[in-house]
Amino acid sequence: MLTGTAIVTINSQEYTVEAGEAIGMPATEPHAVAAPEQFKMLLTMVQ
Repeated sequence: MLTGTAIVTINSQEYTVEAGEAIGMPATEPHAVAAPEQFKMLLTMVQ
């Protein structure tokens, strides 16, 4: 997360991710991102 805060849901479990933090989102699990405030994130995909 570059700025702000987001709520990341992975397989029905919610995580609050703030600026300076990172989280892995497995492609094989259901995932979503919600914005309780404005945020910027960098998405890097690895195969």
